Amino acid sequence: MPRVELLPLAVVRKLGGFEAAGGRVLWVDAVPNLGDTNDEHAGVRTALANARVLTPQEAVESVGEAFPRSFRVRLEGADGIVFVGRYLRDGHPVNFVANNQDAAAAPALRLEGEERGAVWVNDPANEAITRRETPCALELAPYGAVFVVE
Repeated sequence: MPRVELLPLAVVRKLGGFEAAGGRVLWVDAVPNLGDTNDEHAGVRTALANARVLTPQEAVESVGEAFPRSFRVRLEGADGIVFVGRYLRDGHPVNFVANNQDAAAAPALRLEGEERGAVWVNDPANEAITRRETPCALELAPYGAVFVVE
């Protein structure tokens, strides 16, 4: 949460619940001290009284790696256009890849640390599951999404 000075008390409470469930909230350069209205200010200050402010560098160091090294899928050539969510399912790294534009995209897909390899691509739009040899182009329909299983 970079340089946030005003935050509705309801949002502060949601973030507290997120932290209570095991999530982390990083306050960068400031902690909110104002709510949405005058009657929320004290509640915001009380709820965040023990929050620690981090510098941008401390925040970067605190976050660590973007995803575990066991995730080897890398996409190149679609920065800002294609989003990737990563999670484990039954011990297999799964990459949810979404095209965030109204035009087709075809980022290059490769496996980190491997010259050649194979992945399974599941397209929920047509229920197709195909084996793809890497490196390859990953064709994505406008606003389309696929699961890439390593």
